[in-house]
Amino acid sequence: AHVGLVDRSGHQRHYLVVGASYTSADPSPQAEVLRWNPAAEEFEAHHVLRRMPDDTDGALHVSDIEAFSIGGGPFLAVAFHSSGATEDVPSYIYRWNSSEVRQADGYTRVVGFVPFEVLPTSGATSATFLLCGPERTPILAISSSLGRAISGATHKGSVSVYRFSPSSGTPSGTSGTFTLAQSIPAIGASGLDLFTILGKGGGDFLVIANRQDQVPVSLGDYSAYDQVPEIHKWDTGAGLFTLHQRLSGPGFESVPDSAAGLDASQAFCSPNCIPGDDGVTMSVPF
Repeated sequence: AHVGLVDRSGHQRHYLVVGASYTSADPSPQAEVLRWNPAAEEFEAHHVLRRMPDDTDGALHVSDIEAFSIGGGPFLAVAFHSSGATEDVPSYIYRWNSSEVRQADGYTRVVGFVPFEVLPTSGATSATFLLCGPERTPILAISSSLGRAISGATHKGSVSVYRFSPSSGTPSGTSGTFTLAQSIPAIGASGLDLFTILGKGGGDFLVIANRQDQVPVSLGDYSAYDQVPEIHKWDTGAGLFTLHQRLSGPGFESVPDSAAGLDASQAFCSPNCIPGDDGVTMSVPF
């Protein structure tokens, strides 16, 4: 994720935030902030994103990073998927701290991003942000690909929608909290996006890419991945998202790679193969 901001001296600064899904490094830098060095014409290490002192989950796998701004203040949402041992790990919101401190090398640097809030997630996969409605309400959505049942983890996850509420008497973005506005059921959600369409019938939309409802029962069984993406629309009056459209039907079904041979294509969708118009491509019906 790219973050551009103006420092206290009025200079434009550029930062790049990168995360590691898996790494053999020890210790493992789950997410690192790089700063653009104009003189060297390249990005260089600036600081590692830290977690709360009482967070003892160890190295966490990063699945998504979303950079956004509220009231001119830079924020980051980092979706952590798992620790390698469990998917029940939290995700984080970071806020930019422009305070300057002297480093061991004698140089003075800004502190950078520091933990702001911790969000409960399970197998988090995506985070997205948008200012919604005429009031430009700051909305952050983050998806948990897994849920919990008596029998253990399930793929009946959810998308948590958070609303930022600034503290009274403080400029917007200076202080406040993210509060849970709603939880939208999702089936192994793997991706999110928030966007705006202007004009008649438009508005602010949240699209949810549902991925799978269970672990495939056998090798070559991809029907578990035939889940229906959903589009939700922001209801300004209710301050919530409501279901607007489900993207079902042809075009949203699993199909084998175009380079796959006949045997591979049949193994892909057996026993529910339906030959396509070309006589080779096999789709799996809902």
